[in-house]
Amino acid sequence: MGSFKNRLYDGVPAALLACAVVWIGLLTAGPGDTTALAVCREVVAGTDQGRQALVGSCWFSPLVSIVALPFVWLLGETPLAGCAAAGVAWTFALVICGRILERSWAGVPLMVLVACAITAVGGGASPAVAVPAALAVFALRSAALWSRDQRLRDLVKLGAGLAGLILCGMPVLGVTLALALAVPLGALAGSDTRHRLPAVLILGWLPMLYALGVWVLMNRLIFGSGLFFLESLGIGGLLTGHGAQWMPRRPEELAATAAAAYALTASLMTRNRRAAALGLLGLLFWAWLVVLRGGSAAWADAPGRAVLMVSGVLALWHLRHGGTVWRTPWVTLGDVALFVVVAMIGARGLVPPAANPAAAIMTQVDADVRARSPYARVFVCGYAGLGLLTGSSNGRLESNMDLYVQTLRGDYYGQNLFLLVPEPVGAAAAENVHIRHPDLYTSGGGRMLVFRDYGPWRLFEIVGAPTARQLGVVPK
Repeated sequence: MGSFKNRLYDGVPAALLACAVVWIGLLTAGPGDTTALAVCREVVAGTDQGRQALVGSCWFSPLVSIVALPFVWLLGETPLAGCAAAGVAWTFALVICGRILERSWAGVPLMVLVACAITAVGGGASPAVAVPAALAVFALRSAALWSRDQRLRDLVKLGAGLAGLILCGMPVLGVTLALALAVPLGALAGSDTRHRLPAVLILGWLPMLYALGVWVLMNRLIFGSGLFFLESLGIGGLLTGHGAQWMPRRPEELAATAAAAYALTASLMTRNRRAAALGLLGLLFWAWLVVLRGGSAAWADAPGRAVLMVSGVLALWHLRHGGTVWRTPWVTLGDVALFVVVAMIGARGLVPPAANPAAAIMTQVDADVRARSPYARVFVCGYAGLGLLTGSSNGRLESNMDLYVQTLRGDYYGQNLFLLVPEPVGAAAAENVHIRHPDLYTSGGGRMLVFRDYGPWRLFEIVGAPTARQLGVVPK
């Protein structure tokens, strides 16, 4: 009965705070990246494009789509489905925070601190932010306990968290690697585990490596190349530096980094292992944000910013409350007030994404190609194309995740074929079409000519000289 009450004490405030986080996130930054919902739509429909989109890019997490899948199946591809998935993830994260202290309601101030940190980031309504951040909270708590006590159950939980984080892909890769370092470092801190380091590494890292192996296997089975999902690093990832913004400048990021640095410094003097581990991890997370922005991938840093904020909060909390007794409540109230101010300043600086008139674009594209030929077919490229096709039931418009122009010509012989390509800016730069044809958007090529522009989208007509089959000539 006592255990049930404790869970109730953790679950009720966590659910209420999660609803508040989602609501504020929806007001300040909109629903966020809806790519996961579009992938779920195709998976529910059972299309080949859905299976390809689920595992075909290291930037768009397969795990986020899997978490959102039941909600899309029940509620459709609507903002409500995304908010529900994000709410469940944030509730899980806040419950984990509430379990840090065993006393009833003692963890509520920490939940409030974490909720303020998430609100400042602005991804409260986005599953792409909520799922990696929730897994990171779970892994952070396990890493802190493992570094202090070297208990087997904490190591197992840390391994499970790493397995989930590796399936969240490139936006939190640095977070995953930093947390993976906690496995050997925690083992070296204990006299017993130090002599069992190989066994500790197997237990802590094997789930992560197994999950990565499953991802590679799915790419091999679906695309014929086990490393297909890594091809998106070539243009949209860390190999280009155009438009780099190296240093995080937002106030909440600076506050979280300062809290982590302060916790690390103070904990080294007081020998608080949990605070030291969390402070060090927070600084490593900040370094990962620097790497992302230096590689022109700032569009993918929202999950990393959320994890940085949470790590700063947890490091500060463990520094304040090193024991099991809840002490100095006035310090906790001061921390809450500080992060409330940071959340308000950060939320005021957020700008909701501009409305994308997807329906109007697709209607105009359909009218233009139908005027050209009643048998025309348009292939909309990439993950951005999945979002553009939201709500469209026109069979003339199809998504395409793995572009082979010659295959399209053979499969749709006799039809006028068109290709709708997004401008290679931000997330769209990591699309497969720009990997296969780097100069397509600017200069065309491969028997593809520019037909018309629709905002950031460019329509190409796949044309060329008649082939022998078209001329009716049978080769000898």
